[in-house]
Amino acid sequence: MTEHNETPPTRPSWLLIAGIWLGGAAGVGGIVAMILIAIEKVRAGQPLDMYRTHWLVEFNWIGFLILMAAIAVALAVGVFFWWKERREVHALLNKYSGDRHG
Repeated sequence: MTEHNETPPTRPSWLLIAGIWLGGAAGVGGIVAMILIAIEKVRAGQPLDMYRTHWLVEFNWIGFLILMAAIAVALAVGVFFWWKERREVHALLNKYSGDRHG
């Protein structure tokens, strides 16, 4: 049989972590800026003005706001189900832990 040499997991470098945080902050900042632009366009009475995305797809501002609302609802539903499952797993672990049925 062959032996497995297991090496302990290494931590990523601080430069990688800083890059991930910087990229995440830039992404969130970009989405917030675009939402503010969309709200401004809708308030100005131009909700159906078209703009082109990075992939040259035409989209309008009201559609963008609806898309952002749908994403927020989907994330909220996902977090709710994650929280519910985590609570159920915790209850099952408490119920069937080795301490009680040892």
